[in-house]
Amino acid sequence: MEDEPAMKVVAAHPPHVEVRHDHRELVLAITLCAGSAIAQPKDNKAESDKAFFEGLKLVESKDYVGARAKFADAYAKFPSPNSLLNMASTEQLLGQCIDALGHFKAYLALPENPRITPDRKELARQGIASCTSLVARINVKAPPTWPIVATK
Repeated sequence: MEDEPAMKVVAAHPPHVEVRHDHRELVLAITLCAGSAIAQPKDNKAESDKAFFEGLKLVESKDYVGARAKFADAYAKFPSPNSLLNMASTEQLLGQCIDALGHFKAYLALPENPRITPDRKELARQGIASCTSLVARINVKAPPTWPIVATK
C-alpha cells in the first residue's frame, strides 16, 4: 500500500461526472461537456474531447504536466468550462499559481451555464484562496509629495 491515498471517484451519471482527490486534497472536477454555448465545428469538438480524455488519463497517472497541456489543447479547440477548470487545477498541482489564478478567475467569470455547478464554482474559489496564499505580492506606495511628471 502506498503512503498516498488512492484517487477515489465520487458520483457519476451521464454525461460521466467524476470528482477526484489527490494527495494534496485538491479536487479536480472532471466532466465531459454535453455541448457548448459557443458554436464550434464538430471536428473541433471531437478533437477537444479526445485531448480532454487524454488529459484525464494523465491525471490518473499523476502526469500533471502532460494533463495540463492536454486540457489547454482541449480548451483551445473547444472552449469548455470543464477544460478550463481542469487546466487551472493541474496548474495549481504543479505550483503554477499565477497561471492557475487567472484560469480559476476566468472560470468564475463565465456566464451562467448548466455545467458550471455551485460545487465547481466552490472548487475554483478554493483554488483561488489556496493560490493567493502562495503568491507573493508587493504593495508599493509613493509619498504623496512626489511630483507628478506628465510625458507625451
